[in-house]
Amino acid sequence: MRFHKIANVNKALDYIASKGVKLVSIGAEEIVDGNLKMTLGMIWTIILRFAIQDISVEGETNGRAAVGLDS
Repeated sequence: MRFHKIANVNKALDYIASKGVKLVSIGAEEIVDGNLKMTLGMIWTIILRFAIQDISVEGETNGRAAVGLDS
């Protein structure tokens, strides 16, 4: 059963990596074993990639338009 859990988590991690999230020092074994620090670190990395990066890109675009730098 553990093997199946690790295989499933590996598929999820591969998908996350394909979306441009850099996963450093985290593997499926840590998540399956319940390593809370590694899991929380991965979740925070995903949040940074998808939520905060989008906000900064929108803010930069709107800011450039406000000062007339966008055409």
